[in-house]
Amino acid sequence: MLWGEPFTVSVTTIDKNHLPTTRSIQGSGGKSTRRINDKNLIKIRNSDNLCLFYALMASYVYSICSWSRSKFYDYIHNRKGNRRLEQDTKILVANVGAPLDQSTYDAKEWVPKVVDFWNSRNEGLFKVFIFGEFNEKPVFKYGTENYNTPILLYYNNNHFDGVRRASDLFGEAYCLSCEKIYHRQSDHSASCKAKCQNCSRIGPNYPCQQSDNYSKHCSSCDKEFNNEECYTYHLKSNFCNNSKKCEKCGVIWNVTLNNRNGRSGHVCSERYCTTCFSFHDPKRGCFIKPLTPRKPKPYRIIAFDFETMQHKQGEKGKLHEVNFISAKINCPECINKGINNNCTVCGEDRTITFSHQPFSNTSVDQQNITNDPLTDFVTWITNFSTDTVAFSHFGGRFDMVLVFKALYLQGLTPDMIKNGNKMYEMKVKNDKKCWVIFHDTYNLMPMPLASLVPAFALKVEDKPFFPHLANNPKNYGKEIFPTKEEYLANGMMPEKRAQFDKWFEQHKNEPFNLEEQLAAYCTNDVDILMAALIAFRKEFLEVSNGLDVLRESMTIASACMKHFRMNHLKAQHVGIVPEKGYDNVDNQSLLALRFLKWYSEKNMVNIRTAHSENGEKKMGKYKLDGWVKEKKLAIEVNGCCWHGCIKCYPDDDIKLPTGLTAGQQRQKDNQRLNFIKNLGVNVEVYWECEIRNMVSKDYEMRKMFKNYLDDGPINIRSAFYGGRTGPLKLFHKAEEGQKISYYDVTSLYPFINVSTRYPVGHPEVHVINKDVNWTKPEDNKYNLALLKLFIIPPRNIDVPVLPMKIGEDEDERLLFPLCSTCAKEHPHGDVKENYCCPHTDQQRGWVSTCTSIELNEALKEGYVVTKLFRVLEFNQYDDTLFRPYISEFMAQKIHSSGFDSAIKGDKEKEDKFMKECLEMFGINIEREKMVVNKGKRTQAKLCLNNLWGRFSLRNFGLSQCKITDDPNELAKMCDDPSITINSIDELTEDVILINYIKKKDWVEEHDSSNVIISLWTTSAARIHLLHAMQKVVRTPGCQLLYTDTDSLIFSHPDNNCPLELGPHLGQFTDEYPDFDILEYCSGGAKQYGLKLQKKSSPNAEPDYVLKVRGMTLNWDVINNQGLCYENFKKQVFDYTKSDNIPILIKYPNFLRPSIKDGSIITQPLTKIYKPYVGKGIVRPSDFVVLNFGHINNRHPRILL
Repeated sequence: MLWGEPFTVSVTTIDKNHLPTTRSIQGSGGKSTRRINDKNLIKIRNSDNLCLFYALMASYVYSICSWSRSKFYDYIHNRKGNRRLEQDTKILVANVGAPLDQSTYDAKEWVPKVVDFWNSRNEGLFKVFIFGEFNEKPVFKYGTENYNTPILLYYNNNHFDGVRRASDLFGEAYCLSCEKIYHRQSDHSASCKAKCQNCSRIGPNYPCQQSDNYSKHCSSCDKEFNNEECYTYHLKSNFCNNSKKCEKCGVIWNVTLNNRNGRSGHVCSERYCTTCFSFHDPKRGCFIKPLTPRKPKPYRIIAFDFETMQHKQGEKGKLHEVNFISAKINCPECINKGINNNCTVCGEDRTITFSHQPFSNTSVDQQNITNDPLTDFVTWITNFSTDTVAFSHFGGRFDMVLVFKALYLQGLTPDMIKNGNKMYEMKVKNDKKCWVIFHDTYNLMPMPLASLVPAFALKVEDKPFFPHLANNPKNYGKEIFPTKEEYLANGMMPEKRAQFDKWFEQHKNEPFNLEEQLAAYCTNDVDILMAALIAFRKEFLEVSNGLDVLRESMTIASACMKHFRMNHLKAQHVGIVPEKGYDNVDNQSLLALRFLKWYSEKNMVNIRTAHSENGEKKMGKYKLDGWVKEKKLAIEVNGCCWHGCIKCYPDDDIKLPTGLTAGQQRQKDNQRLNFIKNLGVNVEVYWECEIRNMVSKDYEMRKMFKNYLDDGPINIRSAFYGGRTGPLKLFHKAEEGQKISYYDVTSLYPFINVSTRYPVGHPEVHVINKDVNWTKPEDNKYNLALLKLFIIPPRNIDVPVLPMKIGEDEDERLLFPLCSTCAKEHPHGDVKENYCCPHTDQQRGWVSTCTSIELNEALKEGYVVTKLFRVLEFNQYDDTLFRPYISEFMAQKIHSSGFDSAIKGDKEKEDKFMKECLEMFGINIEREKMVVNKGKRTQAKLCLNNLWGRFSLRNFGLSQCKITDDPNELAKMCDDPSITINSIDELTEDVILINYIKKKDWVEEHDSSNVIISLWTTSAARIHLLHAMQKVVRTPGCQLLYTDTDSLIFSHPDNNCPLELGPHLGQFTDEYPDFDILEYCSGGAKQYGLKLQKKSSPNAEPDYVLKVRGMTLNWDVINNQGLCYENFKKQVFDYTKSDNIPILIKYPNFLRPSIKDGSIITQPLTKIYKPYVGKGIVRPSDFVVLNFGHINNRHPRILL
């Protein structure tokens, strides 16, 4: 049954056959990102349509004739009655057979004919490069690869000019071979085909060729020279002192690069790594590098806010149009010195507005009255001569979306980091070569704008209410009296609605002037935002020894990571974990292993593979994927992108993830196969794409593949599980003599960070693939490891231990089952009174990738390991990896909070608390610093919780985008084997937005990628909660009701609570200490309600708490639409009777951004609430949620 409303699916199709393989250079060039000085071009001024041929001829003459400047000038401008350029051009046109009467001439048609003509008539070999105004790479090129004379053209606005040198276009030296700018010859890429590694010169005539019988050895740099000019130049240019050849290994190394950051010269086995940006042995693996503070540069900080009208109705909803913008400017120098004027970075005006109407009651430095505030704002903000970072709160889903459209309509094409319709960063370079960067402050300070005032104790008054629906041009110049509906009062949260009702009664009869109130409200928001930015930046600068978080980071997690790397990380300590895993390089893929098993069974032969007793068969230096001894048959299973499948990658020049081109890889593989065949061995080669095609067409093969155990390489992220969330019982009412308690773990993840032993360095890979019988922790000899194994849970256990994931993508569930088959057979849970698992042990078990610490907990509780496939064993560890970082921010949090009211003033208790902080966690608390400071406390809380997760930032699946007007760029992206295009959106008739992701095989790790750290954190956190759960269920009279990642709801006797409260990290706090919980009710994970009675008012009306993930429980939803506690409880009761009717919830004013349209609309949104318990089987008689694998008649633990 479809719950919801009809929806539209938009499909974009591309006819790749009609996309140009090279750009048709007749339309407009790209949007300008650089300005070319006319003096740098050979300007063509023609009255006909032959500018292409004039430009070719002029550049040709410039390149081959060593004329004086004046003579060439006369030639170009037809001076002294001599019209040679025109004459020569007409001759060229005739020679290539071009008609004279065409309106345009396409370069891709006529340049090849001209180049071929020249190359047939001259000793020199020519190649033409045509550059547009949008990109560093040429938009078209033609000529032989062994050319010696480049001809350069510049194409702009349907016109061609000649170019003397590529550096004239880019303002810096340019390599035509690499198609990149470089600063110095000596530092240009050593892999460049047009660079001489002996003398450093770059161009079509290099590397230097053998000159007669010349031979000379340079004793200073150890290079051998076969050309006297080359030898002389390397001395003259000082390249001799900066580039040496190692006499041991023959590598040519850069002296400057090899003597940076404490390094003292070349080491034979080491290479420069572009993943961790350091030198090391490729076999060693990469490490996360400590950072050093950047030298501060002046930049402008702008806080801005939009107010929008929504009186126009569009096709999909009410359109938002900007009618008021407020912006405030500051810079680091002014913040530090308290300067408010005469700053060359900020300018004279610090507060600026753009609006339809003037105002007088709000003081600003500059008012701009305009019919189009947004366009004028974008023109203003992109016109500064220093870099600018512009901030808006929740801007990633609102302000920045509208700015994006205004940017591309003005011909600017920003770079963007986004996820769906939420932007994280947008940046564009203006014509003064300065960056304008837009960030969303919510990603740095994740709280509502109004909450920033108390959070940072800002001395700014908050104007809390504004009638957004009264923002309508019909109200200009009038005194109006806005209604509650215009204030969107029904959409407020209950607490805020109560405040509003009180405020409205006081102010409803006061006349409201839209122009003045717009100015007051919008500038107030910007005042709050700027004050919060300054406070946040100040706190971070102090604690991080100089990290300017506003300039360096776009999220709080990235800011925490940079601080950790600058101030706490040791060099070569924490590894960069390969996204593809550690055992994917030398070992076979899961697909290959399954295919070889299938082949073995299908053909009834025994195949030796990587999982055989002696491992893969070797022939010479080569390993075979499969070896059938009886048939003397080698079976090779090739991954398409790793071996350059000719069907998938027909172009020899395509670069593969191996770093080789497809042609080079095929040549390498052919050498390997020829060597094997020459030994008299039969060889069968199967390609990944062929196998997948076979599986898709063969049902039996597909079924066999599905039933094979996953014994392939370890997918490290498959061991990354979240917290244990969900109900163990759907309803409970406290009985006489019984209490319901809701306990939270204090700062669970910081506690884990400070108290856990973490694996560091890189692991040793063990490919085992053997049957085992592990029944106790002592059987596991891997103390610090990630293990892939087959696990069988006990038939009966009070709290299951090991997690598993079932389903894919959005339907994926994190479960703690006792039977994997039951879990798969009940993908949405079920309601059954007499549920009992019927499956065997083998059916109940599953392949698990888990940490050694969580596995040992499982073995203690009766889990059994029957197969061990692979292990990543860490031999290095760190007990205090995060302790200095956590202690630093925990001390700041405690200091800025002051002593708790329960101990404040009692010196003995205060001393005891400070002593415990030091002894337990190394947190040094100083009495004189125990002063309330809300700003420091807020910043400390943010930093305590946002570091560990940053290590696991995804490398794969991140949406990227490209904005272009070049059809050739689209064609290249469509043919790019390393990406998948998700969508193509038309921004204007000429400009498109291409959304794409990198394919998994091409993904590279970011510079702080270590998912091991993150998964170890969550694993240790689950163990901490597990121990608390075990205490509860193993205490007589106690029952677990609900668990979340860091909290428990449970019932217990009044005088016997199994858990103790405490003030420190990792200890429990009571979530509702002033209330008795009368009832608890849950409709599934992340949805629960509580009925509370205030202890001080036992006869008062009860209070209610209701939490439903995905639902905003505003005043209207609770009071008018019926999603309150009692109705929620009724839904849960009906769910257990299987006669549940969902509650329809309507949000009439839902904001929906669209980046592709550059628009925001308000439209109604309907959501449906109904209970959903997908993590077990509900027993309706007592509301208990039974584990998948539950047995009615109790069985003993497994004894094997």
